[in-house]
Amino acid sequence: MTKIKKHNLYKILLMILAFFIICTELSSLMVFSTNSKMNGIYTRTLEVSLQKTKFKVFEPIEMLVKYINNGAKTDSLYYLFDINSTYMKYVITGENGKIINRYDNEDHNGIRSEPLYIVNPGDTILSGMWISYYGRRLWDEDSIYFKMSQIPIGKYKMYLYSENDIKNKFDPPLVSNTVEFEVVDINEQDRQILHLYKQGKFEEINWDYKQNDFLEYVNRIELRDEHMKIEKGKSTEENWAIKFSEFMDKYPNSLHTIYHINHYMRNISQKDKINIYENMEKLIEKYPNTLISMYLSNRNTRERLANNIIKYKK
Repeated sequence: MTKIKKHNLYKILLMILAFFIICTELSSLMVFSTNSKMNGIYTRTLEVSLQKTKFKVFEPIEMLVKYINNGAKTDSLYYLFDINSTYMKYVITGENGKIINRYDNEDHNGIRSEPLYIVNPGDTILSGMWISYYGRRLWDEDSIYFKMSQIPIGKYKMYLYSENDIKNKFDPPLVSNTVEFEVVDINEQDRQILHLYKQGKFEEINWDYKQNDFLEYVNRIELRDEHMKIEKGKSTEENWAIKFSEFMDKYPNSLHTIYHINHYMRNISQKDKINIYENMEKLIEKYPNTLISMYLSNRNTRERLANNIIKYKK
């Protein structure tokens, strides 16, 4: 074989090798788009979902986040879903392709971190997280209804990703599925409710408006105010628990329930795991096929909640 033929054959072999490497890399990118994989086995999945797909301007936008340990080994997280975490990143893309990822608040709801944050094989962590802290902060009276930034009117796609938490590095990054939602303008009734809300006329809102997208958030503010009264000695934990029970009756699928049901359970439970689990079962039976029952049926939630209550009541 001549030197020229050998040289051409060598070039062909290099091209084949380069093509194989590129195909392998592209395949890996596609496989890892929504999951984290180790040794050919998916070990972590991040799923997000919205309770509806259309929101009004000024309406808080939240999503349910599920972190699933698909592996055979115990996993642990540090601060990934903590209430002040910055490890979880949002990517929100508008119709014009513009990405909104400006984090405009120091605080957002989530689940507070705990030591090691153990996630056993097959377990799922459920968390509610805000989208509305990403967007434009408008410093006028219309921008402070619920202390949220404003995502402009339009259609959007969004996903979450995280490259690491305080201890673990996700390689490849942990990436969720993509959800779509739309932001629409408010109507005249919405304006009336928001005006009454600014004046603190909660009773009038509850009496005159039975069906409105903003009513739930007004009721949330009432719960917050009741808790502030406790701190000032003007109310009791028992009164707050009654109001929260009424809130669950109205909104059993509200993410606000899983933010505060731990506090509610501490109020109604004794320092006894049997009693704690009995109270969980009562709530599951009272609110079947709801976010409340799904949350309290989750093994990871049940164990953490029971341990927290025992610790709190020491």
